[in-house]
Amino acid sequence: PIGPTGLTGPAGATGPAGATGAAGPIGPTGLTGPAGATGPAGATGAAGPIGPTGLTGPAGATGPAGANGLDGATGPAGPIGPTGLTGPAGATGSAGPIGATGATGPAGPSWTLTTPTFNANGTYTVNGTAGSGGPVTSTAGAWLTTGNTAIASNYIGTNNAIDFRMFSNNVQRMTISSAGRIGMFNAAPVNYLHMVNPGAVGAAAMANFENTGVDGVSISGYNQSATNPYNAIEGITNYSGSVYISSGVFGLAINASLTHTAIGVRGAANGRDGVGVRGSRQNTGGVIGWGGVFYNDLGYTGFFGAASDEKAKKDIKSISGALGIVNQLNPVTYHFDLERYPNLGLNTEMEYGFIAQEVRKVLPEIVRDKNLDTNACAEVNPNEDQKDESEQFVVMDYTRIIPILTKAIQEQQLMIEELQNRLLELENK
Repeated sequence: PIGPTGLTGPAGATGPAGATGAAGPIGPTGLTGPAGATGPAGATGAAGPIGPTGLTGPAGATGPAGANGLDGATGPAGPIGPTGLTGPAGATGSAGPIGATGATGPAGPSWTLTTPTFNANGTYTVNGTAGSGGPVTSTAGAWLTTGNTAIASNYIGTNNAIDFRMFSNNVQRMTISSAGRIGMFNAAPVNYLHMVNPGAVGAAAMANFENTGVDGVSISGYNQSATNPYNAIEGITNYSGSVYISSGVFGLAINASLTHTAIGVRGAANGRDGVGVRGSRQNTGGVIGWGGVFYNDLGYTGFFGAASDEKAKKDIKSISGALGIVNQLNPVTYHFDLERYPNLGLNTEMEYGFIAQEVRKVLPEIVRDKNLDTNACAEVNPNEDQKDESEQFVVMDYTRIIPILTKAIQEQQLMIEELQNRLLELENK
């Protein structure tokens, strides 16, 4: 039999730790569990504001030049320049030899003239008193006189209340009435200078004030009285046809230099409340009339005002649905057809705008049919009638879109603020 176990002796001291063994190989990765169910989609946030338009990229390389087009038709001849200065007179030729004196003829009759007798009707009578050919009586309607005497001087006229008339080729050309009014081809002038075209002038000017000097104006009209309300110079045309364009006043600067600064028509007002140039039209509507029309560039400085006073308006209503109106407009870029309309004064660069026919479908109130002179910017010559070469165009008033655009921005701002509030509520949730 086994004997009893002996008592356990005290534990021996712990020996030093053995070195850590190398890590065993990693076991294979377990199978991936099935994907969890997709949670519900969150609410779509409000669209952020549109960022600023990026910088325009550099212009592309210029394409090769196109082939030269055909030469245009030769333009009309320019105006004839002013007559040059008269050259110095040529040397006087030597006098020819004096011919032989002819034989003296027989003595003619002789008489002595009396002092002229002035008649009551403004004529005068001279009598011959002696000689084989007398007496002779001569009566004329004018005389050289200083007042009512018969002394010859540099004056000609009548001495009573009758008109003084001048004839040539037995036709009365000029009349000075007893009241001092002068008529040209007019036997009864009613103005101090009254000229009538007898039908012989044709297309030329009835009167020509040609200043060949180096200064001074050709013609001036000046109402010197500060209380005279009438016009200094009036130009009136009564032309009612449709073949030509007639003007009451026409101004033309004919200098052909590209840098000249002459002005065809100029108006100026020295007073603070004066008007330099005023244009008006009696009636509204129609396709021909304009209160003022400019072809080619139009420039201005200072204030450009349109009548907008409340007292001139009625039926005032707020604009609604402006954003919908703007969304129907079609902004475009374009170039004007300068080959078809070379003398209409159209812009030569690229344009930004609208097509008037398209705008009429959306905003007919800002579109009109108007005639424009397609030959307005062609060269003009003096004493030349101008044919009406106008054509009907559709025109529009761009400034009247401004209130609609302003209202559209206000409507859009309300939409932006509403979306911002909704986004804030979602973020708070």
